[in-house]
Amino acid sequence: MDILYIASYPKKYFQEILDNSKILTSQPSQKFNRLFVEGFKKNKCNISVLLTHNHLKWETTKFFCKEEVINEEDVTYHFLPFIKEGHLNNYYMHCVIKKELKKWKKKHPKGVIVMDFLKPYSYQIAKHSKGFRLVTIVTDLPEYVIRHKGFMAKLKNKLEYSYYNKILKLSTHYVFLTEQMNEKLNLSCKPYCIIEGLVDSSSEEKSPLKANNGKKICLYSGALNRKYGVDTLIKAFMEDELKAYELHLYGNGDLESSLVQITKDYKNIKYFGIVANDYVVKMQRQATVLINPRPTKEDFTKYSFPSKNIEYMLSARPVVTTKLPGMPDEYLDFVYLIEDESVVGIVNKIIEILKLDDVELDSKGIKAREFVLKNKNNIVQTKRIIEMLEKNN
Repeated sequence: MDILYIASYPKKYFQEILDNSKILTSQPSQKFNRLFVEGFKKNKCNISVLLTHNHLKWETTKFFCKEEVINEEDVTYHFLPFIKEGHLNNYYMHCVIKKELKKWKKKHPKGVIVMDFLKPYSYQIAKHSKGFRLVTIVTDLPEYVIRHKGFMAKLKNKLEYSYYNKILKLSTHYVFLTEQMNEKLNLSCKPYCIIEGLVDSSSEEKSPLKANNGKKICLYSGALNRKYGVDTLIKAFMEDELKAYELHLYGNGDLESSLVQITKDYKNIKYFGIVANDYVVKMQRQATVLINPRPTKEDFTKYSFPSKNIEYMLSARPVVTTKLPGMPDEYLDFVYLIEDESVVGIVNKIIEILKLDDVELDSKGIKAREFVLKNKNNIVQTKRIIEMLEKNN
């Protein structure tokens, strides 16, 4: 099967971005898309990647940047040319994308486009995908990703919302994170599959690390936002009952500024900021437990499945999480659930779990790792997309 994927950076290219950037927030998106690309390749697909933004060339380009092709691990990454002037570039990219897709269709008449819903110029790609099967990976509802503020914000938000809805109409197949997403967005009952997340199949080669000796560490990594329940988690570790245990936080968000003072006042709460994903994964594998306090009553939780939950499970450390509406029941045997999401409820749950012996905690973590490696690896998950396309050819 010939697949044009939009979009994922080559590994070495993305590492260069990280090495030259102070902002590391695009790591989850890159990892998510990279695993799809590698999964399709391991399923013997002829895959190439189209990118509409050459990040490394942007700063050094004065006006016009030529196209660039990078070959890495039997995958061709094609960076489209661009003009470094917003309005002019929008029209230019419209023409370039149209020409490129027409050329690709000529070479691959039965080819398939697989596109991350949120990538730049996704509407232009969908618009010019006529004649292709277009699989759109929807990782969020349109209303949750449109956040323009200030002058003309209302008009910009309305326009962008219409573009996202047009992408959905132009798509022939969908990949959703939850069944609730399908019920809300797939109004025409088009073929779809649910892929709440995926892990690297090559992770099987790594052995889990032991937890920190003598320390009981609860770790949270991700967006440090109130709406994700992180403030409740922090308040729980301010209580006397949890002062013997440490809370380690990685990431950034609206709670970041208050953490400076909190970590001074409460020595058991430690904030490490934004660090490289590989380092976060290493720290996850050394923690006692990994925790996700995301509230279940918020409407957005029906349409999301935190990638951190699967990443947590891969670490072979036990996972403590709320029972999110979008989380399939097949996960329940492999995690510890927070039923009471209040500060007191979280305190009691953490104490209950940390009183368990190491053998039981290790066993829970290892079984969770085995579950995601067997059932949620990127070879298995991308195979489901291929089977969907073959079934609905």
